[in-house]
Amino acid sequence: MKFTKFHSVVILIFIAVLSATAANATIFGTVNIQSHNNTLSDSGTLYGDGYPGGIYAYTGIYSWTNAGGTDLGTQVPNWGFCIEMPQVPYNGWMNVLSMAEAPLDDTPPMGITKANYIRELWGRDFDPSWITGANRQMAEAFSAAIMEII
Repeated sequence: MKFTKFHSVVILIFIAVLSATAANATIFGTVNIQSHNNTLSDSGTLYGDGYPGGIYAYTGIYSWTNAGGTDLGTQVPNWGFCIEMPQVPYNGWMNVLSMAEAPLDDTPPMGITKANYIRELWGRDFDPSWITGANRQMAEAFSAAIMEII
């Protein structure tokens, strides 16, 4: 998955997705993301289609600083789930979009079906204790499940 400038897969608690661009998407606000870190995640090798020899990645809880925003951007938490392929995260202003309208690579948006699968997963299995770093392995499995849906 690749966002135009924000190159991490990030799923937020209020089911929105960040993107630096939003062609034909409804923009619910903006957010200024700064100071990325992986202190609540671990690294490992992921395998699957497109990565036959595996790829090194961070997975689990990814954190940053919400340095301000407008509308729903003010509600963006300082963390999210991600599997960060070896790409550099983007600091700066981004648009807040609905998850269904989030772009996937250079293809059309994710769509409502995948967004609903993620909402269902979140409702059934999300544990807020993961935000503090408790049980990193479960947070990593959860982020991998999100990536599989995407």
